[in-house]
Amino acid sequence: VDRVRGSLEALGDSYEARRENIGTLIDQISELTAFSKTKLLDTFNALINATGSLETASKALPAAAVLARATGIELNAAADLVVAALTGDKGALEALRKFGVEVTDPSNPFQILTDINKRFQEQAGKSVTSLDRFKTKFAEFQVTVGTAVLPALEKLIAGLTPVIKLFAEWTEAHPTFTTVIVASGLAMLALGTALGTVRIALLALQPV
Repeated sequence: VDRVRGSLEALGDSYEARRENIGTLIDQISELTAFSKTKLLDTFNALINATGSLETASKALPAAAVLARATGIELNAAADLVVAALTGDKGALEALRKFGVEVTDPSNPFQILTDINKRFQEQAGKSVTSLDRFKTKFAEFQVTVGTAVLPALEKLIAGLTPVIKLFAEWTEAHPTFTTVIVASGLAMLALGTALGTVRIALLALQPV
């Protein structure tokens, strides 16, 4: 989001003013293609920078997403292909034709996008599997949890670092006592394991 905000500010626009529309766009494309919202936002930002236009990027992103999902190519590669086609690149237009896109007017960028969507939108939706959607939801969950937990984890680590350092210094200064502590700990662990084994054996002997 920060990168999209910066790209829009460079164009003299405001992310805050466009937040709702951008969120809706990303949600709709993610629902159709099962690409994660994070990946779509990154590609959207790349399209804004490549085209220099929020409007063009907003129309190019759905075309790139359905192209990528339907053909199996990487999303970023699909976005690059779409951008090249919009500039009239003959190689890109030929590549689209090989993918089955009927480019009706190569001189009209928005018609090219319409032709891509017409060719791949339905196919992209059908090619999404339940596993694709699960992977996307799980990846987004990881990002959300990571964002929420990371600050607390960093504080915890920062607080424990002095304690760990002091303990390391103490063990270096008292190697003999440290050996005794470790040996005692291993003995307790062995005792606990033995007691657990005996308990299981006794339970096995009890009548049902």
